[in-house]
Amino acid sequence: MKNAVLFFIFFLFTFHLQAQGLRAGLNVSNISDLNTKSTSGLSIGYVLGSDLDDKIHLQYEFNYDQLGAVKQGSGANDDYVITYNCNYLTTALTAKFFVVEGLYFQAGPQISYLLKKEAEKEGDFPEEEFDMDNISSFPISFMGGIGYQYKNIALDARYSLGILDVTHAMSGNETATKYQNRVFQLSFGVYM
Repeated sequence: MKNAVLFFIFFLFTFHLQAQGLRAGLNVSNISDLNTKSTSGLSIGYVLGSDLDDKIHLQYEFNYDQLGAVKQGSGANDDYVITYNCNYLTTALTAKFFVVEGLYFQAGPQISYLLKKEAEKEGDFPEEEFDMDNISSFPISFMGGIGYQYKNIALDARYSLGILDVTHAMSGNETATKYQNRVFQLSFGVYM
């Protein structure tokens, strides 16, 4: 019964969808509290949207995002570099608030599903480095940003911050360091 109600609500909302589009952009990401440098990756996605009124637009987003970070340091015998790469399928519910013609602020939650994770290691790295086995499969974040839309073309900049620890159950230690994804994204969208 619960699934039927959720499907009905989803159907009612999507019935009124007025716009759809494609977006592509660049992610510059990092992992907090890991003493890492940012790395860049791709973001591509599909958007479905609806105007709630002349100033507020609500849109569903389905994006493929490449996130990660780069850690450099010195081991016992040599310097090392570890590049953390994670690929996600991200769904977002974004509200756009138009303040003047074309200019908008945007915000909303994002839930991601981990598709792939890997760590590329070079040099003499310490064994106690960040363990990729503990990466959460469903990180949640909140996004905010600004953009400009002219007719059916939009350019926006956004920043997302992980709400939950990107790792899960690291030895059950409540005082363990919490790591969150931090992502700056610049994207270009075309709407139909």
